Amino acid sequence: MIDALRNSYEIEFFRARYNAFYLFSILASEPVRKRRLDEQGVNEEEYKAIKKEEEAKTAEYLVSKNKKETKKQQDPFGSQKIIECISRGDVFINNDRNSEEAKAKLRYQLMKYVALIRHPGLVTPTNDERSMQIAFTARYSSGCISRQVGAVVVGQEGYIRGMGWNDPPEGFIPCLYRTHKELIVCGDKNLFSNYERNIHFIKRIKEEKQKNPALLDNAPFCFKDYQKNIEFDEFLENIEKDKKENIKKHKDKILKFYKNPSRERALHAEENAFLQITKVGGEPVVGGTLYSTAFPCQLCAKKSMQLKIKRIVYIDPYPDIALTHTFGTYGEEVEPPKLEMFSGAIGPAYFKLFAPFLPVKDELKILLEEGEEGKSNGG
Repeated sequence: MIDALRNSYEIEFFRARYNAFYLFSILASEPVRKRRLDEQGVNEEEYKAIKKEEEAKTAEYLVSKNKKETKKQQDPFGSQKIIECISRGDVFINNDRNSEEAKAKLRYQLMKYVALIRHPGLVTPTNDERSMQIAFTARYSSGCISRQVGAVVVGQEGYIRGMGWNDPPEGFIPCLYRTHKELIVCGDKNLFSNYERNIHFIKRIKEEKQKNPALLDNAPFCFKDYQKNIEFDEFLENIEKDKKENIKKHKDKILKFYKNPSRERALHAEENAFLQITKVGGEPVVGGTLYSTAFPCQLCAKKSMQLKIKRIVYIDPYPDIALTHTFGTYGEEVEPPKLEMFSGAIGPAYFKLFAPFLPVKDELKILLEEGEEGKSNGG
């Protein structure tokens, strides 16, 4: 047993090397984690520093140059990637509560999955596992080059009403299949919008391509990333000259926190699942459950409220403002969905744990025959 893996490449190393490797993501929601750290004497500033390190995608480290100078470089292989590691889990176990009953449930879950590792097929999947497995599989249909998300909407009776993944509207070409070179050379209207084919946007693409032509020639690009830079430059035009240079120095940090969902080409997975229901004239989802591989953003949170979704089950434990804003609104006529982190097995582990080596009936027959043979031999 390994105590903790905090880099996704470490996880993939063990997966490739050991067929019987299972990653357990034992986690608690952010408010609970913060409260537990408070109890251990961690102050607000220390908590923010821990959270920042956990959420960092790559770490910066200093390297010497000519033994005199140092410069910062990105290290994707040696840094912590907590969020990504959690999402790659095989078995998810919720460790939110401190009561004795909750601790007993935690012990039960650990014993259950250890037993399934040793003897697959002892029990069948839970309703949550079945639905989340479908959402988990659906996300690989996404052509997003940044993040793949899957979602499933289930009615009160437990049957699936809709399924979705983050992708552009039907008929649009996903970003995975649109390259820098194609936009610059031909600007096919079937691949690119009128906005992307205008001279200002193409100029930005060319500027980026000139920095590393060999790498970006046939590489796909994210429209939102380029659009953020364009809007940032437009913002700078209205800033006084003496402040402009200082703002430029912090451009990367500013853009990191600049999020504008209206600039995305793709519909979110939850949106696609909701729209699929209306598109095919599906059944109502009032009182149903939304399963998503990521915590819903504020836009999708509002839609789930409007549809009167009763319960939301998610994997990614790092929610945005939706947790305290949209889901934190209460009133006589407002009842936010119950939010639950997913507990169970998904992905390849779902099949490894729940598919028996032999049909149970055949296994029992063999055991009974061995028992009879033992008796006849005086055992």
